[in-house]
Amino acid sequence: MVDFSFVRSGIRFREIMFLNSKEIIFGNEDVCLCHQNIGDKDISDIIEQKYSKVDDQFTIYTDLTISEDELNRKISKNFRYEIRRAQRENITLEFLKGNETLKNQEILSHFEQTYNNMFVEKHMGNRLNMKYVIAALQAESMVLSLAVDGRTGQVLVYHAYVIDENNALLLYSASKLWEEKELGKYIGFANKYLHWEDMLYMRNSGRKNFEWGGIASKDTPNGIDKFKMSFGGEVIQLKNCIFANSLKGRAYVKLLKERGKKRR
Repeated sequence: MVDFSFVRSGIRFREIMFLNSKEIIFGNEDVCLCHQNIGDKDISDIIEQKYSKVDDQFTIYTDLTISEDELNRKISKNFRYEIRRAQRENITLEFLKGNETLKNQEILSHFEQTYNNMFVEKHMGNRLNMKYVIAALQAESMVLSLAVDGRTGQVLVYHAYVIDENNALLLYSASKLWEEKELGKYIGFANKYLHWEDMLYMRNSGRKNFEWGGIASKDTPNGIDKFKMSFGGEVIQLKNCIFANSLKGRAYVKLLKERGKKRR
């Protein structure tokens, strides 16, 4: 189970993952963020209890209990080739856990910069929620994986996973592709290689379930969706819930719902 809190803009948030809804007990948080557990088939009871914003989300799920050979066979032929190519290039990988990552402020700062710059280049407003990241790391509920250019020592790709003992969910992915366009192919190899080794790292750590984060559509997938699908996982649908647990939280959730209506 993942359960940690952080304060942002004067609001106390609590993140809960990998827990069945009937086991959730609310505390002193203003807002509770809940990602539906894969094994939790019906969460209607808890949704009815609280003022909430609930979004259905398609995601890709990989079963890590199958053999390494089976995992590899599910990956598309082209991606398998690029993973092998990356293994021949001078690309090294690192995995940093919890407080180990917090001690490396340079890596955290570079991760934030890489993520934010990527979306600036895309002309999008996404920004890394560093308060969330720090709280997850302090709770030993996050793993950061890196693909490093062995020739220069530059980190090319970052992946951040929310984890517990049985589950891993890809939360953030950031690369230098948008800043180092001349390294496009090299970064592409590194990114696919890192995703493959992420799965093996989580599997070898005893985890059974691997989520690739949301996709835009299962029927008309965009480029990122197709990328995730090429690793051979199963498309499933889960709910992301934002529950108000105070008057302040209710005002926050109401604002989110109003913003959502304007975007339609």
